[in-house]
Amino acid sequence: MTTDALKGAKGIPPEDQGVSLGPDYWKEQLHILPEKDYLEIFKSSTGFFGWLCRYILITLDCLIFKLFFSIKAEGLENVPEEGAYILYANHTSFLDGPAIGASMPYKSVSHLFYFVFEPYSFRPFAESRALRYLVKKLRFIPFDFSRYLPEALRTCCLVLQHGKGLCIFPEGARSSTGEVGEFKRGLGILAKETGAKLVPVAIKGAHETWPSTEKYPKRHPIKVRFGKPLLPEDLEKEGSAMGAQNCYDAICAAARKALIELKDK
Repeated sequence: MTTDALKGAKGIPPEDQGVSLGPDYWKEQLHILPEKDYLEIFKSSTGFFGWLCRYILITLDCLIFKLFFSIKAEGLENVPEEGAYILYANHTSFLDGPAIGASMPYKSVSHLFYFVFEPYSFRPFAESRALRYLVKKLRFIPFDFSRYLPEALRTCCLVLQHGKGLCIFPEGARSSTGEVGEFKRGLGILAKETGAKLVPVAIKGAHETWPSTEKYPKRHPIKVRFGKPLLPEDLEKEGSAMGAQNCYDAICAAARKALIELKDK
């Protein structure tokens, strides 16, 4: 998360843009309630219609991945049954998010929020009332690196403060090589400021099924492996020993190392 990416970002005062946004800044910013549209993502996902929408799509998601991608899951016992936690995964395909949802028990995935990247090309579609309604009911928290990032992070913080689960792809974009790229600082910010446990998730086969270089997917087995929960304070110590310059980068460095080790097993 660079300061250049935050220039002009909604929610950051002009005097704070282009400066180092360190722990003191984010500690204060994340305790501000998000704006109405983002707050509604947290609030409006409850109720019968929200439940029904998620139930139908989760059921279809599981069915598709079992029939076409022979999805298998390992380590589901590592996903906390209660309390705040962050699932963080490698990202190589559009199928990564749905694959995680299809591999988890309904009780867990029905309470999961997703921190999702909103590309510039998608913004015209976001004006649709129906699509905005669907995004809220499915618990998607959209962001990009130049607009609405603080609001998205505040919403994620609110989710974790209420003991919910959050799924995030800390690389920020799909890897074209299948390798785990560098992590954006947002993962470290959320983990440090909320104390939420981090659960690494290694996805195998999604890159072969639908890489970023292809227009359409093909049939290929997908495996989702959930690692043991990690504490932010332990990751911070490990990352600092690795040479990270601040607490957020330290958490990201150690978390990335844990994900790579899980993926290579």
